[in-house]
Amino acid sequence: MKINTLPPPTHSTHYDSNGNDSITENQKITVITVSFNAVSDIERTILSVINQSYFDIEYLVIDGGSTDGTVNIIEKYNDRITAWLSESDKGVYDAMNKGIRMATGRWILFMNSGDTFHDNKVVEDIFKETYPDHVGVIWGDTDFYNKEHFVSKSVKTPFTKTIMPYRTGMGITHQSMFTRTYLAKKLMFNLDYKISADFEMAYKIYKMGFEFVHIHRTVSNYDINGISSRPENGIATLHEALSIFKESNSRWSIQYFIYLLFIILMRIKGKV
Repeated sequence: MKINTLPPPTHSTHYDSNGNDSITENQKITVITVSFNAVSDIERTILSVINQSYFDIEYLVIDGGSTDGTVNIIEKYNDRITAWLSESDKGVYDAMNKGIRMATGRWILFMNSGDTFHDNKVVEDIFKETYPDHVGVIWGDTDFYNKEHFVSKSVKTPFTKTIMPYRTGMGITHQSMFTRTYLAKKLMFNLDYKISADFEMAYKIYKMGFEFVHIHRTVSNYDINGISSRPENGIATLHEALSIFKESNSRWSIQYFIYLLFIILMRIKGKV
């Protein structure tokens, strides 16, 4: 394990006895990058974070014990990264949970290796204002890229606005979603889910009654080579969605069963 830390900034977010964030002089934002053997991708991600114009960003990098030179690139930016570590983990969501435990900002966003902020003023533009306590998630739009080549803009409907969310998934990429840190710390990512743990956390926040605020601004450029974007993982994603809805006794569960049966029949017929 390797770890580097810098002294904490002058202003920080504190939590009361219930885990809620208390009022501070500003809104420190925690950005977390998770990586593993990402030597060809991580530098552009790091640069997109450290070049943000916002004045109070806590930047954490959680590496899974890379052996391809990724750690050398992380070390190159030691003076701009608040804290980083490199050690083995149980997968991407385990690494993301490590970042959540380390986070001290009021809001948290995951910008994993290969993904980038859309431009250098994203965080500043979104946090020019404060958001009331009933807002649990702030999310923006996403551009999809294949490495550094633009593919398309996101046209998905967020799960909060659709009657069949199991078909569209979360409809929000976590790279474009700021979550209240105390909620992330309270819930953590469920390691039983290999693809949709971020969806499960978002769904729980929604079921708790928190508002999801949409900012009509492109927040991130998302590398479509991520695991949840791969076509071969489509059925696995559907299965995880079923589990999420079953656990919450969601009204969507019966609809999902019907839809899954339809997919299975179509596969048997060779049409999917």
